[in-house]
Amino acid sequence: MKVLAIGVHPDDIEFGMGATLAKHIRLGHEISVVVLTDGKRDEVGRYTKSLDRREESIRALKILGYNDEINFLNLAKVSVSQSTIHVIEKIINKFKPNRIYTHSRNDRHQDHRKCSYAVLSAGRYISEILLYEIYSSLPEFVPNYLICFSKELLDLKIQANSEFKSQFQNMDLIAKMIEGMAIKNSFITYATQRQEIQYTEAFEIAKIVKQNNEI
Repeated sequence: MKVLAIGVHPDDIEFGMGATLAKHIRLGHEISVVVLTDGKRDEVGRYTKSLDRREESIRALKILGYNDEINFLNLAKVSVSQSTIHVIEKIINKFKPNRIYTHSRNDRHQDHRKCSYAVLSAGRYISEILLYEIYSSLPEFVPNYLICFSKELLDLKIQANSEFKSQFQNMDLIAKMIEGMAIKNSFITYATQRQEIQYTEAFEIAKIVKQNNEI
């Protein structure tokens, strides 16, 4: 499987789907990671380059097992415009993923929402698009696709997110939040009725299309 993970800021992918990314890597899938901005803004609100935040993301993804190049796009602005859609579409056409992961439209952060719509447009010919949950997701986020993972991967995800010291001031709280979300989604979907399932990452299905030779 070829998997494309897209986030607006460094830390989005690691928080939203860190364990799932680690699972794909362990399964030997081909992964590409795209980060639209470096997450730092100038005095007028435009995104600017931040080597510190890039280094945090590189270290975090290495903990999860990803050692390939991260495609930092360094966009000054995220929008549902032809310019943003076009740059994402070029990456999709070159990599040709089977599945894309990106932000949910049910998110408090305006750029997360814009990214979601831009990816849905750019990836209109891709068969599978899943939208991940992060700390800024709205209550309207409804998980309908869950990926289970072990306590080992939970600890790995927490360790990876601990690299974002420029963003998270209270790492103990972040660790509790990551574990709590993993347990919550198992519980509310009744997945915990199966004792071997302990933790899950939750996604909304934007699109799943099976071809003639698939089911």
